[in-house]
Order: sequence, then structure tokens, then C-alpha cells
Amino acid sequence: MKKIILISLSIIIITFILVYFFNKKNENIKSAVMIVNRESINLEVARTEQQKELGLMFRKKLCDKCGMIFIFDEEESRTFWMKNTYIPLDIIFLSKNMKVNKIFKNVEEYNENMSDDELPKIESYAKYVIEINAGQSEKLGIKEGEKVKIKFFFNN
Repeated sequence: MKKIILISLSIIIITFILVYFFNKKNENIKSAVMIVNRESINLEVARTEQQKELGLMFRKKLCDKCGMIFIFDEEESRTFWMKNTYIPLDIIFLSKNMKVNKIFKNVEEYNENMSDDELPKIESYAKYVIEINAGQSEKLGIKEGEKVKIKFFFNN
């Protein structure tokens, strides 16, 4: 009985240690690159709650080979809405193993005349969400059900 308790306790401790170091590693990500069909998109990283809430809001343009990746602790249902986002986007929802769960193409940009009820709202299951310029997912040939490659760069 003592052996079972000791093994169970060891597993719990190891699990906590792994989760702690994985989350610490995520905190040290400074940037990322999505590589699809030999094309690269530079991704800003939104890790903190404040960065995730702000996202690409208030920006008037995004370079052709640029985007943003949102990194979440868990894979679950995510909702994005376009309030104060003045750039039309393709929004890609990825699983924990980088498989494309859903692509929302050409999500309409925010317009000052829109009421909150008229704002585009999108939702899907994801651990990672990528926002790129509208039309880029088609140009890159990104398809639902396929994996994309993300290379992360860390602070020293």
C-alpha cells in the first residue's frame, strides 16, 4: 500500500514539474515563424492575457508576410471577435499538435458604424490561433485537417 501511495505521489509531483517548466518555456517565446509550402510568415506572439485581448486591434495594416499567434495553456473552444480590428483577416485555429481545426477566411474588418451585435464573431476549438492577412491562407495553400509547421524563438 505504501508503495502505491509513493508511486502516485511521485507521478503527481513529476506532472506538476513538467507543467511548470512547459509554461515557463511558453513565457520565454519571443517570436515565431509559420512555414507552409516553403513560404514563411513572421508571427508576433500573444502570450499574456493583455496581449491576447489586444491582439491586432487598432492597427491599420499588417505586412504581407506577418501575423500573430495566440498561445493558450489548454486546447478548448476559443472565441474571437473583431472589435477595433481594422484589418480583414484569415483566422486559423490549431490543435495542440498544430493540425488546422478550422480556417475562417476573409473575416470582415471592424467598421465604426457596426453595433456590437454586427461584429464578426468566430469560434472553434484550439490551443493556438493564428491571424494573418485576408487571402493569405488561400495563397499559402493552408487546408483544414493538415498540419502547419511553427518554429518558435526563445529569449535567452
